[in-house]
Amino acid sequence: MLLNDYMLSQTNTKFQRSPRGNLKIVGFLRTWAPPGVLTALVGFVFLVLRGFGPESTLQKFHVAAANRDFKTLQLLSSQASSPDELMLIQNQVMDFARRGYRYEVRSIQPQARNVAGVVRKDNVVALVNYVQPEGRTKIPMLFVLEKQSSRWVVNPKASLNLMRQVTSAPGTRF
Repeated sequence: MLLNDYMLSQTNTKFQRSPRGNLKIVGFLRTWAPPGVLTALVGFVFLVLRGFGPESTLQKFHVAAANRDFKTLQLLSSQASSPDELMLIQNQVMDFARRGYRYEVRSIQPQARNVAGVVRKDNVVALVNYVQPEGRTKIPMLFVLEKQSSRWVVNPKASLNLMRQVTSAPGTRF
């Protein structure tokens, strides 16, 4: 008899051999270790990726606009836009916030584009509703977000151009 088997046979603990010859603790680990590891892994992935999507960028953009934080707005905006375009969007968002409107993201649609024969989905169009405190009136606004060097940014120039196109088209409704 091996020393380990002898030690187990002499103790009166839960580590006694089961009828099949395995330790009860091994059965416990086989049952609960895989789901535990999977749960920890999924939690870690969600924790790491929190705050990286276009919705998160929109939220940060709205908070910065409401707080008149122009420096943060510049960090969250595309480099292709001018400060005047950024100020125009900031003033619109700030006006809604001052009136007590809350924003809600209604939809985010990926926009595929062809770059050198490769289809890329690094642009999205977000439809945001600004809702009155009473909830009766909803004012829609479109935001164009693009992925630049693995982070999402708002493109004020493209957002304003898209809003102009949509509002000038006859019979357009959101």
